[in-house]
Amino acid sequence: MSILNRIAASFGASVDKAVSQFENHEAVIDASIADSRSVAAKAKVRNDKIIKEGEVMRHKLGELQKVEALWVERARVIARDDEQKALECLQRRNICRKQISALRANLLKQEELEQQLGITLDQVENKLAEIIQQRNSMRSRHAAADAMKVLNDVDSLSNNTVDAIFERWEVKLTEAEYQSGQGKSVDNLEAEFARRESDNILRE
Repeated sequence: MSILNRIAASFGASVDKAVSQFENHEAVIDASIADSRSVAAKAKVRNDKIIKEGEVMRHKLGELQKVEALWVERARVIARDDEQKALECLQRRNICRKQISALRANLLKQEELEQQLGITLDQVENKLAEIIQQRNSMRSRHAAADAMKVLNDVDSLSNNTVDAIFERWEVKLTEAEYQSGQGKSVDNLEAEFARRESDNILRE
């Protein structure tokens, strides 16, 4: 089963279970995202390992090509003096060529695997981003729905009930104000005479 299929199966099963059992949907989605990230992390580690193996193979290929050229040069140099050794050098060259040919075939498969894993990782990351975006959207909708529910609950109360609540609230506040000395009623007559007396003193 491919990595994407595993993620899809795990995610789908978790969501179906949540819907059927009326569980905390957000918690289940978060758990599914965590599982998907774990699978993606393992795939990335595997991909990095494949890339390193490819680098080792490419380095080895370069070294073999140098050795092949070296045996050819040795055969050319010694051919005039020792034909037998020149032939042995060419045999070593042929061994190198076989190794190079086999290594190139393996390297081709390695590069195909690197490409496939790279594409799969991109798909996994895109899928995760899509799931996370959808979860965030659902969170926002859920919060808005909760807010509207509270408002609807308030609106469902009768006007008399709401007025009674505010009236009781006002009584509580007035009592608190009287207790703190802020709620004393103002004597208008007293205030008027106090103002006139103050004005007379100023005139004098």
